Amino acid sequence: MVASAVLCAAAVGCSAAAEEGNASDGETASTTSALRCTSDPNNGDCPWKGTWAKLTPRNGVDIQHNWAPALISSDAGWVTFSVDQTNHFRMLQWHANGRGPAWDTYGSTRTWNSRPAAAMKDDFSAGRAGFVIAGKARTSDSNNNKLMASTGVMGVSGGPTTLGNPVPDRPFAVVDNNNVYNTNGLPGMGSFVNGSNGAVLIVVMGDDGRTIYGYNHNLPYNSNGWSGRITGPALPTGWKVVYAPTVARLPVTYRIAIHAHNNNTGADAMFWTDFYSNGTDQAYFSNEISSPISAWSSPVNVGAINDDPWLTFSPTFGLTAYFRRGSQIMENAFPSVPTTLPALPVNPSAGIQFASSPAATGDRGFDMGTQVVVARSTSNQIYYHDTNNDGILEP
Repeated sequence: MVASAVLCAAAVGCSAAAEEGNASDGETASTTSALRCTSDPNNGDCPWKGTWAKLTPRNGVDIQHNWAPALISSDAGWVTFSVDQTNHFRMLQWHANGRGPAWDTYGSTRTWNSRPAAAMKDDFSAGRAGFVIAGKARTSDSNNNKLMASTGVMGVSGGPTTLGNPVPDRPFAVVDNNNVYNTNGLPGMGSFVNGSNGAVLIVVMGDDGRTIYGYNHNLPYNSNGWSGRITGPALPTGWKVVYAPTVARLPVTYRIAIHAHNNNTGADAMFWTDFYSNGTDQAYFSNEISSPISAWSSPVNVGAINDDPWLTFSPTFGLTAYFRRGSQIMENAFPSVPTTLPALPVNPSAGIQFASSPAATGDRGFDMGTQVVVARSTSNQIYYHDTNNDGILEP
């Protein structure tokens, strides 16, 4: 996704009235056909071309991947961020025609208590796309379990033997010196970029498992800093978050979604809320039209779900939620009603067994007109898949 366009990476929401995609019901309406085949909307294989493939670098040397990955994209390709067995962030830039040289370490002195979160930002001064990466720190000092963030630059775009990996631009620094997240605080991140303007958003769930918090950083990145912690809504009594939030940038707001579990009833569901930032002087939790209303939606039942979800936004297909069900990666328009639009497996014939939540990009990046998803397998390898172009999928 190019840096001059609206960009999103990780981490969601529309009003309850928009759950079935009525075109008059807000900015995420008309989303209930996401990633369906034009000839058979219930065909789970049609949107996906080829099959799942192992993501390996140019040198062919893989690593052990111990956490769920993150995924961002620009006109130079995609970057997959992962966490190795020593809790270091690792990175690989790749595209349809090539791979970066190796699974390089990002921030070699840092170790982490979370999966990475990442989003695009304003371009680096040399004109290459810039990004922000964040995590919950694993340290032996007072920064332990605090949020930290760094900025980096996409590697040089190239062919099969010349594609580069990203490089750090600014070292990791603490996002919030006043709050430590001992049991939660796993970050999700999104952004919107308009030239050198826009904003980056980090969201985390508090240690109570119910309250969401946001951190806004206006662009240009080097001219601004992180906001103080912005308090959002608390989940209804009985519901607790499962792992991290996910964020997608919509035309007006950020949509934030979580997987929550109810210990009283045993139920699992997704909830969503919104966040508004104008990139200058306003940043707050909101409804989908940017009114300052702090509330979670009613629980959205998508059937059985494991781990945390990942949300993407495509101008063609709207919001799509990816999540793991057992050892299979699923996708569904979000929010949706499963009985009228069931969640479908991402190419169920491939036979790969997955052990992590997925990461994805929606209709953005090096290969325009496709959606790309990555996830960690039970053998601690990263696999990727991409869709057919939009002409084969339902608008």
